[in-house]
Amino acid sequence: MKQTLFLFLLTISLYAIEATRLHMGTYITISLPTANNMQLNQTFEIFAQEDRRFSTYKPSSEISKLNTLGYQTLSPNAHELIKKALQISIETDGYFDITVGRLTNSTYKFNREDATLPTPAKLALEKRSVGFHNIELNDNFAKLDKKSQVDFGGIAKGYTVDLVAKYAKEQNLTQGVIAASGDIHCIDKCLIAIAHPFYQGKNLASFNTKANGISITTSGNYERYIKNKNNNHLLNPKSGKSGQNFASVTLITHSNNTDIDAYATAVSVMPIDKAYAFLKKKTDIAYLITQRSGETKMSDNIMEFVKDLTFYE
Repeated sequence: MKQTLFLFLLTISLYAIEATRLHMGTYITISLPTANNMQLNQTFEIFAQEDRRFSTYKPSSEISKLNTLGYQTLSPNAHELIKKALQISIETDGYFDITVGRLTNSTYKFNREDATLPTPAKLALEKRSVGFHNIELNDNFAKLDKKSQVDFGGIAKGYTVDLVAKYAKEQNLTQGVIAASGDIHCIDKCLIAIAHPFYQGKNLASFNTKANGISITTSGNYERYIKNKNNNHLLNPKSGKSGQNFASVTLITHSNNTDIDAYATAVSVMPIDKAYAFLKKKTDIAYLITQRSGETKMSDNIMEFVKDLTFYE
């Protein structure tokens, strides 16, 4: 998971303790009340632990070994997340697929100095490696087709935010914010600002969460790309090409960053009609989406999750 020097979502925190550290290729910010100083380091250790598990940039990680060897005995967390990822692949009709690893790591090489656009012939060859049916998952073991590689960039941060939120609940923490780039969990209520996908340094909108335990994720095309946003890091597993329909996808739900992290990744590369039809079925999820055309749409149920929703010019 490559270093990322931006936040899709910005939290405005009123808590006395706030720390930011680099894990999972991005900046992780934890905000807690002063009385919970002892728990702060442990929350970051959870991120560090899962980074060591799911990173494709650390040769010793479980996922790097799976990609290299084609098989790997799994920890319970790795098994759980692969199983979840495969379920979401089926649910999204393959628009979410962790087997895009060869495309992200070897073909495009996003966020690397040697990042490049593949020729049509190379892309046609490399996208044959993509297909979630190429993973065989048993009780504590995974086997990967020799032509495939996995990449958890579209789900691992959300999963880890959920692990930290679970730890916070076990520690009886009742206030705070967990923010991993675009994946945020508000332990109590918090104020969220959504970055504008077309104007760097500006906000598209802001809102207060309406209840405790709200989870938010944003996926956008405007920070990681090669040459221009047409070649962004959000790859359609079916074509191997970058998504073109959406500039920013924000999903909001109750206490589940794992699912909405993956859903936002999938929706970002779906055809427009399919994306809205998929989200319409998710009555427990609200959305705020900006299309590449500049039009911003929000779900009918968004005010069930937020209040004081404000849009900026």
